Amino acid sequence: MRLLNALLFAPLPAILLFLAMLFAPAVSEIGTGKYPTPTFRSQLILFSIGAFTTAYGVVFLVAAPLFIALRRYAKVNLLISILAGAVIGALLVLGPEIFRVLTIREGSTLSSGSGGCRAIVENVRTACGYMQLFKEAGLFAFFGAISAAFFWHVYAHPNFYKFHHAIAALGLVGGGIAAIALLTADRTCHNLSRYDKSSFHPWLAVELDITEEDWPSLIDLMSNHAEQNGLSFQDYSHNTPNTVNILSVSVCDGVGYYVDVNEQRWKTERAQRSFTRSEVQVHFTEVIDGKRDLDLARALISDLKEAWPQDVYYIGEGQYGNERVETEAEAIRPPQ
Repeated sequence: MRLLNALLFAPLPAILLFLAMLFAPAVSEIGTGKYPTPTFRSQLILFSIGAFTTAYGVVFLVAAPLFIALRRYAKVNLLISILAGAVIGALLVLGPEIFRVLTIREGSTLSSGSGGCRAIVENVRTACGYMQLFKEAGLFAFFGAISAAFFWHVYAHPNFYKFHHAIAALGLVGGGIAAIALLTADRTCHNLSRYDKSSFHPWLAVELDITEEDWPSLIDLMSNHAEQNGLSFQDYSHNTPNTVNILSVSVCDGVGYYVDVNEQRWKTERAQRSFTRSEVQVHFTEVIDGKRDLDLARALISDLKEAWPQDVYYIGEGQYGNERVETEAEAIRPPQ
């Protein structure tokens, strides 16, 4: 029971620190209009499950057998525990990289990167990639060392840390994560899951033949449309240099009017070769059956036509689904 108690407590500080580092930037900006993003809640739950599963899997499948073996053949103390925890943590990052190198197939051309760093180019890890790898390995070694130190502290003080304390601590951590997920749930009209529908399809798409240089102007136009008509506006667009440029804005009123633009342009060579489309589509979606604010739709389309007179096309409801139509009158129609 003493060992089990220590194993249950051990990963909690590392899990909390990991989640705090992951989500602190978003939590700190809640209320600014940019956070939490629509995916924040699902990411919090997903990463929490992943953190708990990974941490306790490593603790019971790797750390516990190692501790039992070391205790049997050598004297285990705080320093040895910390060193073992750091090695285990680092191997969580370095292990998959070693496996990747040993299993490279001839002729494969794997390339990957994030945040502007081309970590792997045609199966060869770059200098930037090695810096990124060792940084992550060092971070996980730190998590492992913290967990090992806390494990030894609990193990060495069995009269202070009881089994029911460990269960209570797990309950508090789980409850805290659930509370954050509940408090940061997107309850605005931009969250389509709040509407009582199983699927959503645009009843009208306005296609703009514009370039990425025009995206800021489109964002400003949508923002002005929302401000002039008392609507809610959200902008989650962001640009990661040399990786991806994302355009993501939406305007809504909560009673049936919903417009959004979601486009992304990847900057990798393969993506640029296979994807050449430059058009952007503004989608008008019927989020409540039978409710379309045609006046607001006409007002926004008027602004779009004024900004890009020669580059506005309509994709409306046709006989065989959504198809391009010639006139605004054909495109903007009441629900059937």
